[in-house]
Amino acid sequence: MLSNFLAFLKEKNQLNKNTYYFHFNLIEPKEINFIPGQYLILKIDKKTRLYSIASSANQKNSFDLLIKIIPQGLASNYFLNLNINDKVNFLGPAGVFKLKENSNKKIFLSVSTGIAPFLSMIKSKNYNFENDYFLFWGLKYKEDVYFLEKLKEIKNNSNGKFNFKICLSQEKEIFNEDFICGRVDIGLEKNIQIKNLSFFEYYLCGGGNFIDDMKKYLEKNCVSKEKIFFEKYY
Repeated sequence: MLSNFLAFLKEKNQLNKNTYYFHFNLIEPKEINFIPGQYLILKIDKKTRLYSIASSANQKNSFDLLIKIIPQGLASNYFLNLNINDKVNFLGPAGVFKLKENSNKKIFLSVSTGIAPFLSMIKSKNYNFENDYFLFWGLKYKEDVYFLEKLKEIKNNSNGKFNFKICLSQEKEIFNEDFICGRVDIGLEKNIQIKNLSFFEYYLCGGGNFIDDMKKYLEKNCVSKEKIFFEKYY
């Protein structure tokens, strides 16, 4: 059963030209318990919008959301107009997208704010990675990148268990080892040999077209459907 959460906006930061970070503190109930990968539901004018929780499951008294602003979008205008200390009602947590409890090596594939559930999964590990995790995150330009230092911190404290590449589809040169020119599938091919793709589990999050394209790409390269996980709600 979904719960009602009353929270107030504690922090609001613009991360790039169309993405914002929102940090909410809970009012009632005082704590939230969720599985990394789940989302919260916001109702605006009888319409619903779903947002993956981006914070660690160990963060009980508050939660973080990443919001991509769509010009004149109903929810986008709502979030842009939110001020510090404004109160908001959410429903949740909801969804079945979560990490499988096994020893398989895992690859996260995402674009834009689709990184949100993976941030939650990664942060919730608190640097205690039981096996290998690799994140491929797609954006267009270097100026779109955020949370780079946090990802590097997690990588440096993971004992070699976590790695990431930021795949910039519209850039023509590599800035350092953290970046790859090209889309997410290109980044995957440059780091994982095609013949070895079937050895991993895959978790996908992004727009519907991205999920469909990546699912077809993986299946074409001999990854079984049983190793591909996602939850569409866009």
